[in-house]
Formats: sequence, structure tokens, C-alpha cells
Amino acid sequence: LQRHWSYARDSSGYSRWAASPRDLARRLDATHHFLTRTDRQDIEAEVIDLLPQAPLWQAVDDGDVPLGFMLLEADHPKAPFIDPLQRGLGVSRALVQHALTLYPTMTTDANEQYIRAMGFYVHIGFERIGRSSTDNRGRAYPLIHMRLSRKSDPLS
Repeated sequence: LQRHWSYARDSSGYSRWAASPRDLARRLDATHHFLTRTDRQDIEAEVIDLLPQAPLWQAVDDGDVPLGFMLLEADHPKAPFIDPLQRGLGVSRALVQHALTLYPTMTTDANEQYIRAMGFYVHIGFERIGRSSTDNRGRAYPLIHMRLSRKSDPLS
């Protein structure tokens, strides 16, 4: 599966794929089982509101079919959102590798309850550098702060 990058904007300012509330809900439901229903709905609304102005990169296949996207603010990516049918196929890794070509010293956060994300970041060479007891909005979802280990080369 070949991937290439698309800065995800059309003339309206929205990603043609990422801004779909139904698609975003599918992605959140596939990965964030620990969220309460209300928090999941709030987070979905926050992401949809953020998308028109957020730096957003998406991975697409050779047919320009979107596979996943990632918000990238300066050197701090927000969680990759991957089509549930594409999970485990390297899309998240490819998005992070692309972000590292833009920001080689990037840091990231992962929800402590999202064990698979934590394992993914450790597997590709990130290390834990801190913890917050709440998410960025003060909700009771601890965040683990991570940075790329100096001993790692996730681009290989």
C-alpha cells in the first residue's frame, strides 16, 4: 500500500474526509472506549470545530482515498485518527514519520487509558517525560507526555 501526503483542505477549508461527523465518531468509537458518552460527544464537537483552521495532514492511498489524518500544531501532533479498517497497517506510523520530517524534535501526548496508543508510541521510539492528571480541557483523562528518544530512529 503506497501512501502520499495531502495537506487536507478544500475550498471550504474543511478536509473532505476528516470533518465528517459520522466518520470522526467512528474513529473515536473504535479507539477511545474509555470515554463517557458525554465526553466523547464533546470531544467530537471540539475536533470538528477545530478542523477548519487546524494544521491537518492526511494519508491517502494512490487512488486519493483517505486512510487517516493527524492534527499537527507546531512540533506537537495531536492523535492520529485512522479509518478503523486501516488500523494496524502502518498509517499512524507513516503519519508520525511524516511529522518527524517536518519537526524532528516533536513531542506528543497519549491518553493513559488508551493502552494501544501508548504502546505504539513506545514501539516507534518515544519515551515518557511526564504525566498530567487531566486532559487539555480538564477532563479526568490523564495524559502521558512523550518525546522521541535520542536513541531511536523511527524513520528507519
